[in-house]
Amino acid sequence: MSRHDFVAQLGLSLGLLAAAGSAAADTIRLKNGEQVEGEVIQRDELTITVKTRSGAQLPYLNNEIELIEAGSAPTTAGHQAPATPAIPTAPAPTISSLGDLAPAVLPRTKPDRATLEARVAEVLALDNVSQRKGIDAVFQLGDFMSEEGNAARALELYEAGLRVDSWRLEYQLKAARLVLAQGRRVEAIEKAKTVYQYTESPELMQEAKGFLAELGTPVAARPTDDPALAKRPEIVLVPVGGVRRWLLEDFRQELQTKTGLKYSIAPYDFDAGPIDRTYASHLTGAIVAQILAEAPPEQVKAALSEAGLAKADLETPKGRRAFLEVFIRKTAGPEQLAKFRQEISPLEQTGQRDAERLIKVLAGRSPVAHDGQVKGYVGVLEADLFVKDNNFVFGWAGPSHGVMSYHRFLAEFNGEPPNRTRLRSRFVKQVISSTFYVLGIERCTSATCMRAYPNDLTEHDQKENELCARCKEKLRAVIGPL
Repeated sequence: MSRHDFVAQLGLSLGLLAAAGSAAADTIRLKNGEQVEGEVIQRDELTITVKTRSGAQLPYLNNEIELIEAGSAPTTAGHQAPATPAIPTAPAPTISSLGDLAPAVLPRTKPDRATLEARVAEVLALDNVSQRKGIDAVFQLGDFMSEEGNAARALELYEAGLRVDSWRLEYQLKAARLVLAQGRRVEAIEKAKTVYQYTESPELMQEAKGFLAELGTPVAARPTDDPALAKRPEIVLVPVGGVRRWLLEDFRQELQTKTGLKYSIAPYDFDAGPIDRTYASHLTGAIVAQILAEAPPEQVKAALSEAGLAKADLETPKGRRAFLEVFIRKTAGPEQLAKFRQEISPLEQTGQRDAERLIKVLAGRSPVAHDGQVKGYVGVLEADLFVKDNNFVFGWAGPSHGVMSYHRFLAEFNGEPPNRTRLRSRFVKQVISSTFYVLGIERCTSATCMRAYPNDLTEHDQKENELCARCKEKLRAVIGPL
């Protein structure tokens, strides 16, 4: 391979690295001296939109901004995964997956009213596709109007925004309150029910629930457990780290209906511990593997020599980083090295937990008495998981103990509109899959059974929400008639 060809290949690796690191936080310094940290997710000639570390999307006018600089890293947070290391193509996890590490969002400044009005007029004069790109300014002006008590103008702006971005559920609920004030009760109820049904935010779900109760249309209470379950074999769900506990409560009934098992939620949780593998370590490993496979040997040897490394040092994250610093500078030049440093730095602070380590911790803290009612424990995490050299796993389990992560099931991770029904389906399939391993039942061979092996989220979603006849038979053989 010629030097030109290899440098092109290296550029591809760095491009993939950049894509994986694109969710790294930027620091937006405002002209009034304040600053906001988050990811710039949209930019045009007049505005930028920043996704903060709490998950909020905040629009700013360009004339408010003094400087945008990169460098602050967001903190991220299956039996299912590619078996070899691969650079992820999904967005890097956001800080909302580990709320205990997320700093408070700094106060934001309000743009000049006249400037914002002018920007909104420009946006609303565009076609729908172009409007969508700048619609945050419309919602922001609506908030201005609401704060000033101009409810009619606020509703007009909220509705203009929702016409092109209807999945902004927080604004659907704001609009619901305003249409109710105009006597449009049925429409208000419809909007609030949509928010309650689809949101994946516990705060927004509770707000919608309370609003519906005010309107005399309370949501149905969670059904009580069937008394017959009291004596059924039990699986205990254990929160690990910062999890959305309402999610476990909300989805537990469906787990019981699908399996006939009793599922309970442990009154305690335990810390997931430190990051076991940073995204930087995993990605640099993939890049170094590509270099060793494709680069001219003399280039590898020269870089190792200049870095003072032996080839065995490439097995360590520190050695790989030192090697890449030299190799990229020598073969691709200082600009590519600067780009590499910029993209890899945030990923050194983010990463995944080792599923096998967590299972050992869980087993040590929660042993199973094999003659008791509790047949196993499944740890539930929002943090991302891996096992060995797998890129990621949705879950991992063995006899009596397992863990699963819903991190990659969330709308915010996948850039999808929120949909709690979809999240429930993904979650339930994975917990039941882990449960069968905990009970010692091997993997199903049916392509559509909820326990089929999925190599990615698309295959996971394609599975049906039911156990196949064969899996039901195997479950009866282990725990008795359903």
